[in-house]
Amino acid sequence: MKKDQAFKTLALTEVNTQALKAARRSVSDGQGREFFCECGRTDCHEQVTLTLDAYIALHDGGRPVLADGHRLSQVERARRLQSDAEALRRQAQHQLQRAQSLQRDRRMTALTKANDVRVARARLKQQLREGDTRIEQILAAPPECASTAKVLDLLLAVPNIGPVRAGRLLTGAGVNPTRAIAMLTERQRAHLIGLLRGRNTEGPRGQAR
Repeated sequence: MKKDQAFKTLALTEVNTQALKAARRSVSDGQGREFFCECGRTDCHEQVTLTLDAYIALHDGGRPVLADGHRLSQVERARRLQSDAEALRRQAQHQLQRAQSLQRDRRMTALTKANDVRVARARLKQQLREGDTRIEQILAAPPECASTAKVLDLLLAVPNIGPVRAGRLLTGAGVNPTRAIAMLTERQRAHLIGLLRGRNTEGPRGQAR
């Protein structure tokens, strides 16, 4: 009995859906059309006259077509609740998968960017070692790859600057050895650049480690 009710309701819903498709092609808005009652009772053969817009509103809202005084049978109510729960579960699973995919994409983007920064920073240090660029220029206008680099690390890449001299330069400028270039104050930046330029005007003794 319950299976018969469920089967009949599904069949009538499919008939109504097909009627909707036909109505979209042939019936103008405001014109009535007959749709079967979807209450699920085996003895129900009633039809309901609805405009196309009214049926679409019911169909899209997940509500059944019901004749006057008719209610959903317990079987159909349970089936619809189960169907709604399954739809919500699939929607939640889809959202979870989408969130996980976005998280993976963001992580890959962050890893790629971090790797690009490391490569660019290594290239910058090599340029400092070879004299192709000057530390003063980097301090005055740091490129993106150098913004988060420690000042001490870049100083140690400069020829003729060892740990002792680098420590003296930083102390003279009032800069913590762990401070990143982007975190330098304008005063610290200018003071350190001045000390480095003064170092370059010194003789060979001043450039010793």
